[in-house]
Amino acid sequence: MLQILCLVLCGLLTGTCTDPGALLRLGMDIVNHEVQSAMEESHILEKMAAEAGKKGPGGKPIKGLSNMKVKDVLVPVITLNFVPGVGIFQCVSTGMTITGKSFTGGYMEIIVVLNITATNRLLQDEETGTPMFKSEGCEIILVSVKTNLPSNKVISKFLDSTLHKVLPGLMCPAIDAVLVYVNKKWANLTEFMPVGQMGTVKYALTSLPATMADHIQVDFSPVVQQQKGETIQLADAGETPKFPEHSAEGSSQLLLSATFLTAELALLQSSLDVTIQDQK
Repeated sequence: MLQILCLVLCGLLTGTCTDPGALLRLGMDIVNHEVQSAMEESHILEKMAAEAGKKGPGGKPIKGLSNMKVKDVLVPVITLNFVPGVGIFQCVSTGMTITGKSFTGGYMEIIVVLNITATNRLLQDEETGTPMFKSEGCEIILVSVKTNLPSNKVISKFLDSTLHKVLPGLMCPAIDAVLVYVNKKWANLTEFMPVGQMGTVKYALTSLPATMADHIQVDFSPVVQQQKGETIQLADAGETPKFPEHSAEGSSQLLLSATFLTAELALLQSSLDVTIQDQK
């Protein structure tokens, strides 16, 4: 019995990193992990670099530059900060080498280190009702630029013009592509999840998640159903449960109410039955 109980409770606690609970605080630990994973899983910078080599950002030719290719994309370093009431500010630091034939007729090589910044606003999907991030105000900030071209005003003007045409169209869509992966993490919030063979649990959002200074708070109203579809009513919770104080900075926390756990145990009652014999 204890083994079954431990497995169930551990499953609930573990699953809430991607599946919702009753009251969840998403700290920067989980948010950063999900964004970093999305960037790595999508390989978006490498894909966009390859696409730029085929046709150029936006499919438009760059004046004074032909046969453009993008290579040697650096592994991105991602920095995130919560923006209260808005969402998350994101900065992606990376670099690359842009090559091609310049207006002078010679081979050109530009080594660029840059920051991509954007605000990811937390909204609600109108169709599904689930939370979603949408990027706003994407900007490209040049950190350093090196080239094999001679240094003069004409070349400097050409470089400035070329980079401002190439980089936004190449880099900013990467932010949106990563958010597609991140937003998929919210997709299963409205799905019924099986609890063994005994029933299901559905975690419904009570409101749009709120962004605070050090976390995103998500409130859920759990629906516990038996295998035949009968809903186990949750008792009145009374006073809203509170998170413990002095938790680790930036950490995520899950708070399961006693009423929710009572309903869960009621669902699992048949599997928890045990006969105890008095042994002398």
